[in-house]
Amino acid sequence: MTLTPLQNEIQLALTKLGDRSRFSEAILAKTIREKCKIEGKKKAGITLTDLEKAAAFLEETTGAQYSFMLNSANDLLIEKTENKRLLEGEVRQRRLKSEKAMSVFTNSDVTEKTKMPKPQARTVRKSINIYSDFEDLE
Repeated sequence: MTLTPLQNEIQLALTKLGDRSRFSEAILAKTIREKCKIEGKKKAGITLTDLEKAAAFLEETTGAQYSFMLNSANDLLIEKTENKRLLEGEVRQRRLKSEKAMSVFTNSDVTEKTKMPKPQARTVRKSINIYSDFEDLE
């Protein structure tokens, strides 16, 4: 299974926060923001599909299983448990609909900060003296 750059950052943050019993999506997003040095998007969330794919990758590689819960404000709560429990039915649809109205992290947010900036090519200005060729005529 291949992960996108954002999903890779999510799974790294999940392993970093794995010692906690339960944490919110906001804490996970803050961890990603700090690691990638993202200045904007203070209130950005994480899409459910990216989170589920990163958790499935961790389940395959390390055997860690995560449960997802949704509170009344449609915020995700993540917990490392013995049995995995995903959002299903009406709760899942409610979360997916709320993602359309909220600011979320994208792959471009993560890749812009991890890439090295390209050096800017500068043009050199040279001034031309148009009277230099005619100095001998006087």
